[in-house]
Amino acid sequence: INVEDEKKKKGRKISTKGKGKLEAAYIRRFNQLREETAATKEEAEFVLKMEQNQCFGMKKAVFAPSSLCTAVLSAVAAVMDRIPKDRLLDPVEVDVEDKMVVASKPNVDEPKKPVDSDDSDSDDEDMPLNALLKPQTHKRAANNSKLPSPKRTKQTESSSKAVPSAYILGEIILHISKTYGHLFLEPSHPNYAWQQRHRSVIKTPLPKEVMFAGNPRKPGTHSFENVRFVLTEERLARLKNNWLGHDQLKLPPQPTSEEMEQWSDEWTITHLSSDAVTGIAHEIDVLENLGILKINQSGSVVLAQGWERRVPHMTLHEMKDAWGSDMDVNNLHCIHEKIRSSLEDVWQHDEDEWRFESEGLDDDDAVYEDEEYELRRQIFLENYDAFVNSRKGVGEFGI
Repeated sequence: INVEDEKKKKGRKISTKGKGKLEAAYIRRFNQLREETAATKEEAEFVLKMEQNQCFGMKKAVFAPSSLCTAVLSAVAAVMDRIPKDRLLDPVEVDVEDKMVVASKPNVDEPKKPVDSDDSDSDDEDMPLNALLKPQTHKRAANNSKLPSPKRTKQTESSSKAVPSAYILGEIILHISKTYGHLFLEPSHPNYAWQQRHRSVIKTPLPKEVMFAGNPRKPGTHSFENVRFVLTEERLARLKNNWLGHDQLKLPPQPTSEEMEQWSDEWTITHLSSDAVTGIAHEIDVLENLGILKINQSGSVVLAQGWERRVPHMTLHEMKDAWGSDMDVNNLHCIHEKIRSSLEDVWQHDEDEWRFESEGLDDDDAVYEDEEYELRRQIFLENYDAFVNSRKGVGEFGI
């Protein structure tokens, strides 16, 4: 027997056998990875199906907007779909733009109004006194006849300010509670102060105690989570009957149990909409002052005419980064389609700036620059930290 030949044969058998095992291991690993990829894809499809069922079937969002402003706009649009059309309009609707154009025409029969009249342009309030002595011309007259004005028309003293009805407030709070209550977190104190200052119509300097006021609610809490359990169907039905009836609710000297129940419903809504609980009343008031929402004499809350032009920059910023159609294809934020489509149709984002475009008309004044927004926000937050440190932080210890 040739020992060398036997060793060579045996070595060839071992190497062939080892090579076959290595190839088999590669094949098993490949099949395992393919099975894991298929399982991951199947799980992703299942999760997406469940999320869509949660959004469109259960009407519960998977993701929540970061600002209460967006949630309120979506809730108002949803409530408008359920309210009778005759209750969404005032008895006499006056076109604000036509009214402004007519007012701009001179009338020789009427005496000229003084410059400091209540009906004067709101821009005059921010101008120095020597500038008020000069004759003022109507600014952007061409734009006012085509595009909605970015500023609200100032109310006269004779017109009474309408307030939202308890029923409408209850529906808005209930919608937000069901849709975002399990997700929406109250913003931190500095972010809350920035949101209020960013949307403020007051351009004059404010006291630091007012400008840097923090969140009246506890940051990081779910303020809307359990509110829906208070707004029962019976309570909302009673509020709706009171709202649809034209008789004003009055508390008699000796109310019955039914009358006390009706007043209890009103008080409950007042408490739930207060700054201590949800802050809905304050948020609606802010959006109404911006001309984004309109409160009719009937108490209904609707989107104002040309509201898209007046949305703050932070809402557009959030739409681009979170709930816009490009980022959220399946609308897992449950934003009302009217809000998304209306804003995306008239606002175009290009080269780090937002430009308002409506029916082929460009508004040069409606341009928001992202860099300027971030700079203003950074400066505000730094000033906020300095103020807080001087009051409660380092300054408290005299360092």
